[in-house]
Amino acid sequence: MEVDSNPVPLYTAEQIRIPPELPDILKKYTKHIIRSQPGNILEASADYFGRLAKQRHDGGGAKRLNNMQLEAFYTKFDRTDKVVVTKHEVDDACNAVNITPAHVNDVMRLGGWPGDKIPWLKFWALLVASTAGTLTATLETVTSILGDNGRVSLSSVIEVLQYLAEQDPSIDKAQAEGVAQTLMGSPTNDYDIKELLDLVRREIRPRSGANAASMWTPAQPATTSNAAESMDITEDTHDEDINNQEMPDAEGNPTE
Repeated sequence: MEVDSNPVPLYTAEQIRIPPELPDILKKYTKHIIRSQPGNILEASADYFGRLAKQRHDGGGAKRLNNMQLEAFYTKFDRTDKVVVTKHEVDDACNAVNITPAHVNDVMRLGGWPGDKIPWLKFWALLVASTAGTLTATLETVTSILGDNGRVSLSSVIEVLQYLAEQDPSIDKAQAEGVAQTLMGSPTNDYDIKELLDLVRREIRPRSGANAASMWTPAQPATTSNAAESMDITEDTHDEDINNQEMPDAEGNPTE
């Protein structure tokens, strides 16, 4: 039998069409798995992509922040000893990572900071919430951004939890504070991310009859400076991301 010395390849580079979003999705997914170190990777992956799909569907086409933007903002101010920053500093930090002035102003109204003294970590908490959509998903994103090798430092996580719970009338404040006290009672300054999120899902439930809709997003801007009236932070119905939507991150964009 004569062997063809120039066999036709089964495919060529031109035949392989890689969807533009695929590299970024896989990169963020991989980082999420590495950071969270799930016991069951297949189950965690199904949950991750299920949340990502839901976030994309529920986003209504709104521009959502990704974890690179959120992490860059956090890192800029975490490197300093500042607790409160000026509006100009917030604007500069957001502009550097392409967070729009409209988005900044929406979060400012939501937080009720009309002046020039802005608690940057609380502002950041609302930035994350505007992308994540629920209290649980927000904490998933926070832990995916701040965590490393399946563990996360507790100080910022506790402050974000307490602040967002205070703003949301649908969350039982005693339940949220109970979780915060449990975390503060940890013998170490860091905590297993999976155990932390399981604790939040188990102990913090929406009040009976509370609206289970997602919290404020840029697609539905707040119309009042009273965060307690305009924000609905409720328990997510699915487990965790986003990135670190890194659950998608619960970001529709997992973390960088």
